[in-house]
Amino acid sequence: MTLLSLLLVGCVPNDAEVKASYAFYMADDTSDSLAGLRARNQFEEEKKSMIPVDCRELAEETLRLPGADTACAGESPVWFPWISRYAYYLKEGSLSTEDDIYRAEALINSEGDLQLTVHANMGALQDFRFGFTIDPTFQPTECADDGTGAMALQNVDGDWLTEWSANDDGYTVWELNGGSFQVNPNNQEDYWYFPPEWEAGVSFARFGDEPLIHRATDFQQEGFNGSSSVYYPLYMPAVTTGLSEPYSIPGPSGGDITQWASDVQSFLTEQDDLTRLASGEKFKLNYRAHSNAWRPVDELEPGLDNWMDVSLGYVRIKNFNAADVKAGKVNLTGDFQLQLQGTDSPSRLYVNGTFTIDHLSEVTSFNPLLEDVKREEYVDAGGTLPACK
Repeated sequence: MTLLSLLLVGCVPNDAEVKASYAFYMADDTSDSLAGLRARNQFEEEKKSMIPVDCRELAEETLRLPGADTACAGESPVWFPWISRYAYYLKEGSLSTEDDIYRAEALINSEGDLQLTVHANMGALQDFRFGFTIDPTFQPTECADDGTGAMALQNVDGDWLTEWSANDDGYTVWELNGGSFQVNPNNQEDYWYFPPEWEAGVSFARFGDEPLIHRATDFQQEGFNGSSSVYYPLYMPAVTTGLSEPYSIPGPSGGDITQWASDVQSFLTEQDDLTRLASGEKFKLNYRAHSNAWRPVDELEPGLDNWMDVSLGYVRIKNFNAADVKAGKVNLTGDFQLQLQGTDSPSRLYVNGTFTIDHLSEVTSFNPLLEDVKREEYVDAGGTLPACK
C-alpha cells in the first residue's frame, strides 16, 4: 500500500468490511486506463498481469492482440456481443479491507439513500473506486382514487422490494435499475424512459484513469419475436447503441413467462460468456432472471407487466430494517454485483462481493433537494398540496 493509503487508513476508520472480486475488460484502442499506463511508460510491465482477450473475426491474424487465445474467434456470444467486437486486456482479481481496500465509506446521502463507496490501491493502475446507492424505502407510488372518491397513495405495478426478494431467504433485494428505459418492440426508435421513482439504485466506478458509468438491466417482452429463438435487449441504459444483433437465447415455451425466466437464468449461467469466451479465471458472474409475473396486468403500454428481465446489478441485505437505517442504526450484512461500462470506450467492469456495514459516516451539511424547497415555497405562498402527498 502507498504511504497515502496507510495515512488514510490510520486517520479515518472504515464504515464497512468489504470483500470483492472484479473483472475489468479494458478496450485496447480506447481505454483511458491503458492510455494512462502507456503515457507513464508502465504498460509493458503491467500487462504481464493482464489477459489479452481478442475474439474478433479478422481478415489478418497479424491484427490480433499478441498472446490472445484464438479459440473464441468466430464463436457467438449469447449475452455480451461486445466480446466479439473489440480487443481487450483483462485485469481481474480480489480485494478486501484487510489488504488492498484502504477506505470503505457508508453514509445516508442528501436524498436519503444508503451509499457505500470503496477505494482500493491498484499500484500502477492507481486508485480503483466503486460503489452503489440504494433507496432504503424504495416503492413507486402514485396519487390516485382509492375507489371511494378520495385520493390516496397507491403502489405502482405491485410491491417491488417484496417481490424482488421473494426467493432470497431473508434478504431484501434492490435491482440496480437506475438510468434505464424500455424499447418499444414495434418501433426500436421509440424509447420508454423510466421515471425517477422507478429507480431503486445505481452503481458508480472509476478504475485508474478511466471513468465508468452504470449499466442497467436487459428486458424481453413476452411474445415479442416469439416465432424465433433469439433474444433482443429491450430494456437498457441510454448509452447502449443498436439493437440489430440478436442474442442466442431460447425463446419462451408455451407462453409460460415464469418458466422462461428460470430457463434463461440457467442457460446464461451454463453458457457464461465471460468464462466461455473472455478468458476469465477468477471472476464468476451471477445472473438473476425475473418473470415479473407478479405485476398486475393491464392494457396500458407503461409498466413492466409481461416483461421478463435479466438483472446483473443488484444489492442484497439480510434482515433489513429501513427505519433503523434512516435513524442511523446500522448492522448490515449483504452482497452485491455491479455492471458498468466505459464513459468514452467499450470497456466493461464487473464487480461482486460481500459487505458488513457497522457504522455510517457523519455528513454535516447537504444542499437541500429542489423538490422540497419548491414544495415549501408553494405552501408558504398559500398553496395546498394534494392530500396524499
